[in-house]
Amino acid sequence: VFSISRLGNQLMQHNTPWKLVKGSPMELARAGTVVGLSVNLACLLSVLVQPYLPTLSARLQEQLKAPPSVNVIPEQFHMMLPPGHKIGEPSPLVEEIKAATIAQLKAKYAGKQADRKEKEEAPAAPAGQDKELATKLEKEVAEQGDKVRLLKTDKAEKAVIDVEVKKLIDMKKQLGVALGQPEVAPGGKKGKKK
Repeated sequence: VFSISRLGNQLMQHNTPWKLVKGSPMELARAGTVVGLSVNLACLLSVLVQPYLPTLSARLQEQLKAPPSVNVIPEQFHMMLPPGHKIGEPSPLVEEIKAATIAQLKAKYAGKQADRKEKEEAPAAPAGQDKELATKLEKEVAEQGDKVRLLKTDKAEKAVIDVEVKKLIDMKKQLGVALGQPEVAPGGKKGKKK
């Protein structure tokens, strides 16, 4: 399943159909072929993950407008959807897990199960938790994150992006305080390990 997914992603990234559609009639035809093959790979993946992730599979098939007849694992890959097939409205299949949610879950499930049971019997609101402020800040963090992504997409100047990223980081710190979470020490950079 992961290999098929990886190959489908490579197909899209290598051929860049979103660029090809702006080119010559031959490039336009190539874009159609790449998108058609990719949609059929997505349909195949929806069938392969169905036993393990039935809800995700159903949502993907709904977006693809796949007929029920595709729900058979083929012995060999073939076009499961016919040429010219119109798909539905695409949308994210899985939700992003926010850092605040991860921190809450880590705190909730930290330690031994017996210790957690004792805490549940005597619930107490975390010190410094402000739900109204947290809700407001979550919205602001999302808006600022969108702003940063847009600046990066538009290839804005690095200095402008850096200022907006700093604002986003400060907002995330404020959100953590509003949620009553301990401040995380800086230094955990994302990226490839050397």
